[in-house]
Amino acid sequence: IGYILLSCIIVVLAGALVIVLLQPDSTPKSTSAVAKSTDVPAKVYDLDDIFSNYSLGFEKNGSYHSPNLAISVGELRTLDERLPVTKLSQINDDLVYTVYDVQQNGIGYNMYVFFKRGNDYEGENAGQVTKDSFVASPEKWSMTGPILFMNKTLSFADFSSLQIGDSVEKAEAIDPVVSIPKEEKSSSKIYFHSRHLLTDGSLTLVFNRNSTDEDFKLASIEFDENFSSWIEEARIRASDYANK
Repeated sequence: IGYILLSCIIVVLAGALVIVLLQPDSTPKSTSAVAKSTDVPAKVYDLDDIFSNYSLGFEKNGSYHSPNLAISVGELRTLDERLPVTKLSQINDDLVYTVYDVQQNGIGYNMYVFFKRGNDYEGENAGQVTKDSFVASPEKWSMTGPILFMNKTLSFADFSSLQIGDSVEKAEAIDPVVSIPKEEKSSSKIYFHSRHLLTDGSLTLVFNRNSTDEDFKLASIEFDENFSSWIEEARIRASDYANK
């Protein structure tokens, strides 16, 4: 009798399992992939490759020029075609930015490209926008401000030891971002600057020299606690800061 009872129990449990497995999945399916700030970039790009081979018009000093007037890389859709957007965040209703993982000479950086919406945009509100709604409207989202790079999360206090006349190497030791726009000794350049997006503002370091026979020296330190040195409000999400 015990074996018969046990067999009945097994049959009942097996039947219940079959019924559960055959039930339709009631979990709602997402109709669009939301580009959250926590998305992880799928690829690490080499910076020298980006500057040379993607026809993006990106300069090492963070500026941008359209390499082809017929194809404006200043449009978000065109950038997505060449460097697929895998991480996109919003600052407000009018400003968004993409984040890429890049490296140069073995040093890792976040690369930020900012876009501003046009006055005729009629999409979703901030915090409710999908990547597709941005990319599908390239004429209404155009690049704004410089391209920025970040190796690690820093505040203005981290640069407190810098003084006018200091070497490029001293500044590089604080933030390797200085090395991206730096010109070599053999260059004819007598001026360059580096941009640093900090936790408490935006910082521009200007370096110059009188002739190519001299080394670059720090000429000015320009800090803006309102994050508006190069763009109206470059306040990125805390989760998008680099920690290399």
